[in-house]
Amino acid sequence: MEIRWYQLLFQIVNFGILIFLLNRFLYRPILKIVEDRNKKIEDSLKAAEATLKEKEKINELKKLAAAEAGARKEKRGLWADPSPTPPWEWRAQRRSKGQQTTQEIKVVPNARSSRGRGHRAEDRGPLVPCPSRPAAR
Repeated sequence: MEIRWYQLLFQIVNFGILIFLLNRFLYRPILKIVEDRNKKIEDSLKAAEATLKEKEKINELKKLAAAEAGARKEKRGLWADPSPTPPWEWRAQRRSKGQQTTQEIKVVPNARSSRGRGHRAEDRGPLVPCPSRPAAR
């Protein structure tokens, strides 16, 4: 069997041309279609996650609204007062007047919880009454 070098050279050139044409007209378009589909799938997954988070927020707000409505109806907690001020309105009023809000007030430990472990009245600082509850008689 004899090897013809010119024929081998033509086969190598033809193979290179075939690879170029397949890459140019078949592989690249298919690769582009696959990448577009992957991008579309990723976008739809992100949109679905955002929708799920929004639904969870809405459900949480519904639970809070139902709990507030139940507390108002049964006159529990803040709503036991004949003319209650909702906490968000109370904080807004305090901020507009330049007074401390509940987050800025120093927390004072209960005398019962200290159990005589060296908690003195001087160490606690001033006592601040709760504005939403009537004063003790």
